[in-house]
Amino acid sequence: MGKVTNAALEAVGKARERRLALDTDRRAQEDRIDQATAEVIVGQQAIVAATAQQRASVAAARQVFDAAVAAADQAAAARVGAAKQEIGQALRALAAEKLQVRRIAELTELPAPEVRRLTKQPVAKDTTAAAPAVAVAPVAAAAAAG
Repeated sequence: MGKVTNAALEAVGKARERRLALDTDRRAQEDRIDQATAEVIVGQQAIVAATAQQRASVAAARQVFDAAVAAADQAAAARVGAAKQEIGQALRALAAEKLQVRRIAELTELPAPEVRRLTKQPVAKDTTAAAPAVAVAPVAAAAAAG
């Protein structure tokens, strides 16, 4: 009976060693699984943050672009308005020379209704005012911040 007990004890010891080895392998595998899962989560968070930053940057760039376009439109409108005032003044000078609208239209290659409209246009009080400059600084600042 002593031999059976020794053999049984040895078997139990070997079984315990194998189980502990399997447990160690299982713990190492679980650690690798946890590490890989954590890396995926960190990567997903980085994607979310990058996407949010990209959206914010695009929104800021669009805002700067829209402001620049509005400023350019305003400046162009001011220059066109000033040019029309000058044309109107020149057309009034031609009319003051007793030229008829038809003759002024022939000379200037403008349609007669346009000649009439521009000669009746009110004279601007300050035709020497410069057109507003387009703001470029916000565009450079946004590019540097991006």
